[in-house]
Formats: sequence, structure tokens, C-alpha cells
Amino acid sequence: MDFDFYRNFCVIAEAENITKAAQKLNIAQTALSSQVKKLEQNYGVQLLKTQQGKKKCELTPAGVSFLKRAKAICKLEDDLVLDMQEFSSNIAGTISIAASHGRSRYCLEKYIVPFIKLHPDISYKYIEITVDAQVDAIRNGNLDFAFANAAIPTYPELGQIAQGREYFYVFYHQNTPVPWQEDEYVLPQQLHNLPICTNELQFHTLRKVFSEQELKINIKYLANTVNICMNICQELPVIGVVACMEDDPVPKNMLRKQIKADNLYFEQTFFWNKNRQLSPAAFAFLNYFQQGSR
Repeated sequence: MDFDFYRNFCVIAEAENITKAAQKLNIAQTALSSQVKKLEQNYGVQLLKTQQGKKKCELTPAGVSFLKRAKAICKLEDDLVLDMQEFSSNIAGTISIAASHGRSRYCLEKYIVPFIKLHPDISYKYIEITVDAQVDAIRNGNLDFAFANAAIPTYPELGQIAQGREYFYVFYHQNTPVPWQEDEYVLPQQLHNLPICTNELQFHTLRKVFSEQELKINIKYLANTVNICMNICQELPVIGVVACMEDDPVPKNMLRKQIKADNLYFEQTFFWNKNRQLSPAAFAFLNYFQQGSR
């Protein structure tokens, strides 16, 4: 029996709907239904039942037992592949990764590019989406991993590795006059009513801190990404307020200083779905990331 039949059955059981499972697997619904029938014919039992007039499919008692065994078969096959790859030194497949806006370059340089050099046969799907979208995609099984610049809600199925904090900095052109030229840090009071450019994610946190200190925040430009914000600050006499890591590069002809204020930071989190069966390629990346984070 084709191993994919067992894997696909696990997806059907999770989705509780053949149509949704087919969309997730990117195969025709008729082909997926045919796989289930072949499994039922091969083992001589009914695995799924669908109530008339309802799209939701349920596992029969035999289906519940079959699902447990199918997961064990898939894990055994994955373990076998990994064992054999120790002899071939080649890991292939595709890894799907998402990053928060503004974190792509950091993630690429620190983790993905070095891993690519170790395993050149692996392919990647790499996207930038919001933290909420990352959580939904990970929980739904549409992504292998995500890098979020925010704290992640606690869900039992999510595995997490904290990556430190991303603090807020002011960015400005070196020719822009600023009141903190000789100061080590920038205080929120020094930003009172100055023209600011920030992105949507930072704006909500920034507004909250300014409101608590009864300061006026003057958002002159609101960008949807950090890169756009940086481009605006390079061309116009505005102050960019962006969260970043200490070792992030500073754009040419720009200066930056950290804003000294409680709660002006984002948590950096790497996370994945512990309940999802990772491919050998994804499993190798997780091991690589865990070793690099110790």
C-alpha cells in the first residue's frame, strides 16, 4: 500500500472533511475518496462514515484504530528515511516557513542560508505574514515553522523557542536635527509631537506607551512594512520608530538609538505544531535550529 494513503488518511481525520483535506493536500477530491475506498477494500472494514446531508465525516471504531496505526506507520517510515539519510548525507523535500514583516532578512542570514549550505537539495516556501496569520497557519498545518516578533498565545500543540527581544529604536537620516544627539538613549518625552514614521505592527504598541505617559504621538506616515518605513525615513525629515534586534544592520546614511521605555519591545519566537508529522527535511531543520539556539 502507498505510504501517501496512510498520510492522507491522517489529514482527512484531522480535517473531518474530505473536501477540506483534498484542498490542503492539493489533490482532487475524487482521488482522495478513491484512496479511502482502496484502504477499506484492502483491510475489509469501513473507516469513515458521513451522515446524510452533512459534510463532516467521522471515524468508525475501525477508523479510530486505523488512524493510530497509520500515524505509527508514517513515523516509522520517516524514521527509516532519516536513518538512511545518515548514510547518503542527502536530505530532500520542501520546508514551508513564515516570518514577521521585517524579520525575513534576519531569519535568512542567521538560520536559513546556513542550513541551505548544509542541505542544498531542500526546497523552500518562504513568506512574510502577520503573527496572527502565522499562528493560524501553524495550527492548521499549512506551515512547518514560523518566526514571530511577538509573544505567541499558549496552545498545547505549539512548540516554542524564545529568541530574545526586539526593542524599539528611532531611525533618522544623519542630517536630520534631533534633540537627543548626545544622549545614550531616547526617552518617549523627546519624541513628543515629532513627525514619526512607523509600521502598523509597531504603531499599536507605541500608541499605548505614549498614552500611558500622556504624550502626543504624531504619526506622519504609517507604512505596512519596516522596509517601506526605512525608505521614507531616508528620503524625508521624519523619525522612524521601528522594532529590531541589536545586531540588525542600519541603512546607509542613517543613525539609530534605542528608546528607553518599559513595554517597548516584542518577543522573538520560533514555533511549530508538535502534533503535525514533520517531513524529514523539516525535522532536520528543527534539529539544526534547536542546536543553534542552545
